[in-house]
Amino acid sequence: MLDKGQYLGESNAGIGGKLIVRVTYDNGIKNVEIVQNHESEDVGKRALKVIPERIVKKTLQMLTPFLVLQLQVA
Repeated sequence: MLDKGQYLGESNAGIGGKLIVRVTYDNGIKNVEIVQNHESEDVGKRALKVIPERIVKKTLQMLTPFLVLQLQVA
């Protein structure tokens, strides 16, 4: 079951097979959670630890100028 603002994404394009992620979105990506994966321990699993954090961080960096602008206008 998904909460408000949550979405599931699925791909079979990975080397290890199916990858399922749950993304929480509220005026930007707030969280990326790996729900299911079949990636290798050496490369794939290490990437799955780092990439979701980078996605959230990059979204915050992209939104910060807009949030500052909104505060200045208000």
